[in-house]
Amino acid sequence: MPTQRTYQPQKPVGAAPALLDWSAKSHWLPQPQPCQYCGKPASLVDDHGRPSHKVCKEKAAG
Repeated sequence: MPTQRTYQPQKPVGAAPALLDWSAKSHWLPQPQPCQYCGKPASLVDDHGRPSHKVCKEKAAG
């Protein structure tokens, strides 16, 4: 019996990276903490509560 494959959509080559909306107060830290990607102080957290710069997160999601 053949196994079923699930469809995994591919990001088009040359497509612009997804822009994230971090305007909610829940994304802001009271004190900067090291970004999970570059290690420099970041005043924001991602959707999982990990400190990161918006630009670093967008590049990583790329």
